[in-house]
Amino acid sequence: MLKNLNKLNVKNMTRQFHQSSVKGDLFKFQSALPKLPVPSLDETTAKYIKTIEPFLSPSQLEASKQKIEQFKKSQGPELQKRLESFSQDKDNWLAEFWDDYAYMSYRDPVVPYVSYFFSHKDVRNEIGKSQVLKATALSYYTIQFMLSVQNETLEPEVIKGNPYCMNAFHYMFNNSRVPAAGSDITKKYDGAEHQYFTVISDNHFYKVPHHINGQPISKSQLYNQFQYILHSSKKLGKGIGLGALTSLNRDEWLSSYEALTKSPINHQSLETIFASSFVVCLDSHSPITIEEKSQNCWHGDGQNRFFDKPLEFFVGANGNSGFLGEHSRMDATPTVQMNNWVLSEISKENPKNFIGEATLEPTLSAELVPELLEWDINPKVRSDIYNAIESFNKTIEAHDEEIFQYYGYGKNLIKQFKVSPDAYVQMLMQLAYYKYTGKVRPTYESAATRKFLKGRTETGRVTSNESKKFVETWTDVDASTEDKINTFNAACKQHVGYLVEAADGKGVDRHLFGLKQMLKSGEPVPEIFTDPVFSYSQTWYISSSQIPSEYFQSWGWSQVIDDGFGLAYLINKDWIHVHISCKKGNGLESKYLKWYLTEAANEMKEILSTQLQKPKL
Repeated sequence: MLKNLNKLNVKNMTRQFHQSSVKGDLFKFQSALPKLPVPSLDETTAKYIKTIEPFLSPSQLEASKQKIEQFKKSQGPELQKRLESFSQDKDNWLAEFWDDYAYMSYRDPVVPYVSYFFSHKDVRNEIGKSQVLKATALSYYTIQFMLSVQNETLEPEVIKGNPYCMNAFHYMFNNSRVPAAGSDITKKYDGAEHQYFTVISDNHFYKVPHHINGQPISKSQLYNQFQYILHSSKKLGKGIGLGALTSLNRDEWLSSYEALTKSPINHQSLETIFASSFVVCLDSHSPITIEEKSQNCWHGDGQNRFFDKPLEFFVGANGNSGFLGEHSRMDATPTVQMNNWVLSEISKENPKNFIGEATLEPTLSAELVPELLEWDINPKVRSDIYNAIESFNKTIEAHDEEIFQYYGYGKNLIKQFKVSPDAYVQMLMQLAYYKYTGKVRPTYESAATRKFLKGRTETGRVTSNESKKFVETWTDVDASTEDKINTFNAACKQHVGYLVEAADGKGVDRHLFGLKQMLKSGEPVPEIFTDPVFSYSQTWYISSSQIPSEYFQSWGWSQVIDDGFGLAYLINKDWIHVHISCKKGNGLESKYLKWYLTEAANEMKEILSTQLQKPKL
């Protein structure tokens, strides 16, 4: 395997995404990727003990240690042996369980609880001010990106010399999540046979061809299609809001889906949406503030949407745009790559030239006219739609959302402190949370394991003895500046170390999950798993993740427990973004965490800047 990698000379490759002329490049590293390892039992249990220490008294820690030692002496070795054996003939032992456990069998609504959104920065020219021009640009370049995926000419992602698994790109276009009993399914379709995308406008669904005679259509043809749809949907008036059904609890959506598909008309329309390449939603309102833009991308009104599709773009009446990703088959990194490429291409466009191309052909040929999808709405389905809208509104109203958009500094200054920007922002969030609640709680950060075949994520356990010491020291009025700097550096070092190990497949959570999956029916559950400390250590009071983009102004998702926070962050050169979400009525308010993030960010800059060399006069 290493010989194969050396032949490919990946060390000199950089994180640049571009199209290649060679078919097959997209997946050229797949056969050389290593398999996700199974860590040793001793390694994982020792690491697990370290991660629970910050939450426990000495007596509680000792009790948990005894259960861990008992596990290592009794069932642990056998479960480890089973997992190692199970992994031998699998591409990825975790993938056999994870998609179903983490996503498909999850029954709460995908929005707001699972899907993630990106709010695009405004394009400050004529393209960005026009809904039709912006929708045309987004669709045109998404189609170009799609072709590079379908033709396999997209260069694979390589980070720090490590090629990343590109398996998720199989599930980017022409597929959909579909409700099913117990656990949802993915329906995947041949892109060559389904050369169209779905547009939703005023709650009406349109099938829109993106190829003619085997060739992708022009900007002008796309522009005319969007003009046609806006005129058509306005003439029809606002539709019933069938898309709201996809916002339901999955079992409730299944019930409505089964009622819907009894009609051949509805079955065909749903299949058309499922098989479409992607979705573009034309919204009738114009979000202005960053909060309004984020809310529109995250959930909107729940009606002019179809939340089961993995790729869904939104364009407001004022040209503001964004994206929503259904999470079951893809994590955020592939869709970040796609959005970044599409937005970078739009940013290169000369507005005058683009408008000239878009308006070149005044008429739309008959074979490219969008097809309005028909629905047969019986009283049961109509009632389900109204109930879905009411339920959606209540769910969204129960959430408390704030945006921490901090322009005091960004990664340029953070790097001068000689620490990882990611570790810095994680410690910033730890300090703000501690200032607000006075508590140190289990915190999740997503760590990508895509260096392994079919790898997705591992848990980065953020809270450590070092991070606990850091927040306690920084809130101690008697602590010296030196002590504050030292505890901060120690916490960052520990954090980086754990995240590196997690990305190397040597975290705690996925291995313990795998061991538990090896239990046979009727076997007793080891005390390590029934210990309340085990479940508490996986109760994510802070669920966090970072993505890289200079083209987004916001991104986010929901908290994962009722009394926790969801914190999605961007670290740009000169600013930091954190999308804050929590549930109302649990003693938490996002505005207060936002306030403490500001206080902590200012304080950290003030203290850490004392170690920087002052410029000579």
